[in-house]
Amino acid sequence: MASIETFPFLRPSPGSVRVEQRLLAPTEDPEELNDRWSAGTEVSVEVSAEIDASFWSETEIGEDEAIELVAVADCLPARQRWIERSKFTPNGDTWEALCTVSSSGGVLAGELAVQAWIIGPGRTFTSGKSLDVHPRAKLWSSDPTVYTLDMQFDGFPTTAVSFMNTDRPRVPWLIEFTPGMEFHWSTNSSVRLLLNSDFPEAQQIAAGDAPVHLYQLIQADVFLGVVSQAEELSGISAVPPPNDQASLDHTSFAALAHFTAHQIGCSDLMEAITMVRNEPLRVIEQCREAAAFYQTEGAGA
Repeated sequence: MASIETFPFLRPSPGSVRVEQRLLAPTEDPEELNDRWSAGTEVSVEVSAEIDASFWSETEIGEDEAIELVAVADCLPARQRWIERSKFTPNGDTWEALCTVSSSGGVLAGELAVQAWIIGPGRTFTSGKSLDVHPRAKLWSSDPTVYTLDMQFDGFPTTAVSFMNTDRPRVPWLIEFTPGMEFHWSTNSSVRLLLNSDFPEAQQIAAGDAPVHLYQLIQADVFLGVVSQAEELSGISAVPPPNDQASLDHTSFAALAHFTAHQIGCSDLMEAITMVRNEPLRVIEQCREAAAFYQTEGAGA
């Protein structure tokens, strides 16, 4: 059943608010951002908003009362948030606000999600009658626009970030899954390889110049992470068969899980899931073998 979101204060209609975003740096073209951005580079986004006269009557806020545009930029891999604010001012029949939110390149990684809020004195109500004032009510919010900053490791979403600054374990890399992900989600939305930028070889790994055995270890960890996550998901949802629509979509996590199961020598995904449950050490061994971890550099197959 669809849910209806309710709020304890009066809110404007969607048509009374217009918001736009514009990428300012390191490029003005979002399509070029993934190629132009590099670790340490600041990303700046301009957020502008315009409200109609109907906004005031719908919210029962006086035109002389202050409301703010708040630009919010979140980087989940880096566990960082940046916020900028600007007051609305009249311009003819509308009211406008403009602000620029810039993220610190030193901690930015993976992706940046930018959204707009309108904050002001919300009027609470009961039975259609206005009562009290909520001084900092979120009167309106936009859906986030996501700017992708990922690298790719063998076609896999990859991010370099300081583990020390983000309270992660002191290991060279991690495989992280998005909370609440499901089999039908895209791989890019579901899972990410995080490289620890505190690790001296992180830049070599990202550039493809690290020793072969490091890539073999990463590949083995990716295999292990994927089948382990599939086993965890199998406890809360049905495992899609190979001919399922989600499994046939090569961009989905389901397709990645089926592929990984075959890569580590299983006949199907269910066999891999059963092995994770009953023989975890054997899974590790087969993941390493599939990644050629037991082969020395330059040795034959």
